[in-house]
Amino acid sequence: MTKEKVPLILMLVLLIVCCLIGIKFYSDAQKLSKESVQYEGEKKRLLEENESLKAEYRALIDKKKELEKNLEIISSQFSIMGNEREELSKKYQQVLKEKEELVNKIKELEGRVSSTVVKTPSKEVVSSEDYWMDVVKAKAELEAQLEDLKKEILDSKTTISRLEKENKELSLKIDELTKQKERLEKDLSFNNKTIDIISRDLVKERESRRALSEEVAKLRDENMGLKQEIILANKEKVNFQNKLKETLERKEAMEKRVSEMERIMLEKKSILSELEAQLTNIVKGKEEVVSTLPQKKETLPQQNVSSLPKKESVELPPIVVGTQSQNVLKGEILAVNKSDNFVIIDLGEESGIKTGMRFNVVRGDTNIGTIEVIETRKEISAADIKEVKPNYSINEGDKVISK
Repeated sequence: MTKEKVPLILMLVLLIVCCLIGIKFYSDAQKLSKESVQYEGEKKRLLEENESLKAEYRALIDKKKELEKNLEIISSQFSIMGNEREELSKKYQQVLKEKEELVNKIKELEGRVSSTVVKTPSKEVVSSEDYWMDVVKAKAELEAQLEDLKKEILDSKTTISRLEKENKELSLKIDELTKQKERLEKDLSFNNKTIDIISRDLVKERESRRALSEEVAKLRDENMGLKQEIILANKEKVNFQNKLKETLERKEAMEKRVSEMERIMLEKKSILSELEAQLTNIVKGKEEVVSTLPQKKETLPQQNVSSLPKKESVELPPIVVGTQSQNVLKGEILAVNKSDNFVIIDLGEESGIKTGMRFNVVRGDTNIGTIEVIETRKEISAADIKEVKPNYSINEGDKVISK
């Protein structure tokens, strides 16, 4: 009994191990899916931050352009005011020269008046009245010229004061423009630094996005591999369950046979007890039992024969000499792993697939490549891609034909 239970225990242990492996694969797949969702959320958040940074970057660029435009306007105004200042300085110098010339003229006129007054009348015969009339007339003319010169001097002084006032105002404006220019230059440098920082942040964000995309792709590949392993594990689990079912059926059949044998043994034991009782009666001299004993002996073999279990006929399956190795095997590609350069086909050990077998990959009537089997299962196999025709790539659904 214990030897018969050993295969059943082994099958149960294998089933438990397969279930644990399936649970582990399932938990890993769930964990990977959760991490994938987290990475997707992180990716979405980074994309939003990237958009906001781009918007800030565009706003700063616009502000920079506006500041540069204002700086150009202020520079042009500054240059215009500098030119006006130079022109006013030239006018101021010209007015000073005119003032000096007028002062010199006034001095010259005063000298002439004094010389005219000091002069004595000529020896010509001139009347005293005409002489003094000429003197008064000359004096009046000189005084008129003097008044004109004084007015011109006052006008010049007024012009000079006005020009000085305008010069001061221009100086104040120039100082203000200089300060504004410095402030704009500081703002421009600050904006440039801010733009550089944002540019570096954008570069870092792009690198992080690239790394995140690579990690997500890697996780997807691992997830696909785990899914394939789960599929294989599920198939193995189904196979183990089928074997367990067959074992349980065999166990039930064996238990039925054992119960039948026990029943037969009990019948034999009862017959033996009857025989012992009959022998005891013979010893005591009961003739009736002795006379009936041969009849019992005659019926005993029949009972034994009828009670014995009939030997079941075992039908062996017919032995067929296969020609599968000589036949051409045809299948289809189920999956392609381009990163590791292998494929999964729908032919397995049941189809006679062995490690090292080579297949041609066919699309339509065109042979596009060659694969070599590296690992086999009951219904599927894995094969390395050995050769691919130029301008072609092996895809799911392509046909495979053994060489």
